[in-house]
Amino acid sequence: MAKKRLGNQKPRIDHYNNGDVWLAVKTIDLLEKYDLHLLPWQKTVLYRWMAVIEDDEGKWIWANPDAGLSVPRQNGKTELFIARIVGGMIFLNEALIYTAHADKTVTEVKRRVQNFFYNAKKEITDLLTPEFDSKPRTLDYIELMDGGRCVFRTRTRTGGLGNTSDTLLLDECQEETDAQQEALLPTIAAGRNQNSQTIRAGTPPTSGSTATVWLRIRDAALDGKAPDYCIQEWSVENLVDKTDKDAWYYTNPSLGYFLQLRRVETEAKQMADDSFNKCVCVGMPVLKICVLLTRRTGRSLQLIKLTCLKILV
Repeated sequence: MAKKRLGNQKPRIDHYNNGDVWLAVKTIDLLEKYDLHLLPWQKTVLYRWMAVIEDDEGKWIWANPDAGLSVPRQNGKTELFIARIVGGMIFLNEALIYTAHADKTVTEVKRRVQNFFYNAKKEITDLLTPEFDSKPRTLDYIELMDGGRCVFRTRTRTGGLGNTSDTLLLDECQEETDAQQEALLPTIAAGRNQNSQTIRAGTPPTSGSTATVWLRIRDAALDGKAPDYCIQEWSVENLVDKTDKDAWYYTNPSLGYFLQLRRVETEAKQMADDSFNKCVCVGMPVLKICVLLTRRTGRSLQLIKLTCLKILV
């Protein structure tokens, strides 16, 4: 019987500062106790996000206070956000803000975090404040007795005003705008733990997004202007034909685990090239050129990408 082929577990780009991973290990152990199992690539990213070092006063602080992840859709970045939220709330008493571009994404992540706490054993449910005894679903936050808290918000121009937190989580970061960044970043400047962290995670930009903030941050990290920025990216360096199965496995770490090969094959046959980029990352250096051309010419990102494909493939 042929060995089952699995997605590449190592990111093409993997920049990070080393640190002690005990906090990530504790979080993973807790999640596995409640049947939430991370794949090897997800554990690798969580080790980066939750690595800690001791400061001059012996206090644990983040080794990577600013982090970013880019991986194609349906590979499981939601599980990483859930892990980061649960670990931060329970083990650090953190105040977190989780944000996303789409209402449905925020609703789904909030539901899954709520389910973790509501369906857990007494050792976990007893951590919740009394207002969660009835397991409410309508509140836009979840809170623990010792101060751990996560607020769930859809991103807007003023979405962060009036909030203070320790950690800012930005899902669907390919949609983040300068105005949203301006509203959200100050929310972690005076966090209670005095140990702030910002984590962005998203997918390759599509025809409806320009990735203004994400591409700027990514470029600064890779150009050496922000050497301490932690970034993991599953992508191909150059554009490839959408029927290239090696590229599918190279850029989709969950392919063969829960991401189905048959579904990717169907998408490759039926989707336009630009739409399929959500399943197989295009070459990010070329994508940067495409986005710049889109802004300068006013042509759609889809049309620009198709032109690049004709020239470069």
